[in-house]
Amino acid sequence: MSSIVSQLRCKPKALLGLDISLSRIQYARKFVGQHLPLKVDFAVANMVNCPLADSSLDLVCTVHALEPNGGNEIVLLKELYRVAGKYLVLFEPSYELGSAASRRHIAKHNYVRGPVKHTRALGYNVIENRLLFDSNPSSDNNTSLIVIKKPDNAKLVTGSNELVEWACPISKHKLIKVKGCFYSPKALVAYPEVDGIPVLLKNKSILATHFDEFL
Repeated sequence: MSSIVSQLRCKPKALLGLDISLSRIQYARKFVGQHLPLKVDFAVANMVNCPLADSSLDLVCTVHALEPNGGNEIVLLKELYRVAGKYLVLFEPSYELGSAASRRHIAKHNYVRGPVKHTRALGYNVIENRLLFDSNPSSDNNTSLIVIKKPDNAKLVTGSNELVEWACPISKHKLIKVKGCFYSPKALVAYPEVDGIPVLLKNKSILATHFDEFL
């Protein structure tokens, strides 16, 4: 994220980062604070159930995040496309475009395959697909670029001067930050916050049917 954002001529108003690991988020927050003069909001979350409303981000970008999820390509592509308002950009390994060594490496680890095929089968518009490099110094893995564009009539849920807000991964409705947690009036559950980082996982939700009576 830091490398990509630092090259942008027009800096974003809001940056969000997700990972299923709290320690990775803590490390990322520290790293970004040292290398990027922009605020980034992080959350512990799962790509299968992103804690964001439909079409809430101008751009959704993955960097080898789909990679270890071989067999779940369609589910993840649909979810990432759901929250993207304009573009979905994937920096992921490519079995189809890579060398024989790359294909062996991807097959061995059951990495994602056919993201472009799956994307087009879902009816999404792929405007670019190319191999960036075919190996890195530490392995036979490669990185390809896939750019998916949503229709121009896709409506962003946030206004031009508003920042993105976290949504309940169950209901996809806005969360309210109260008393050290994030509460969903729609789903009637609360999500904990650890070290200032919201933990927005479905299996970490806490039943809170009358929580609003004590606010």
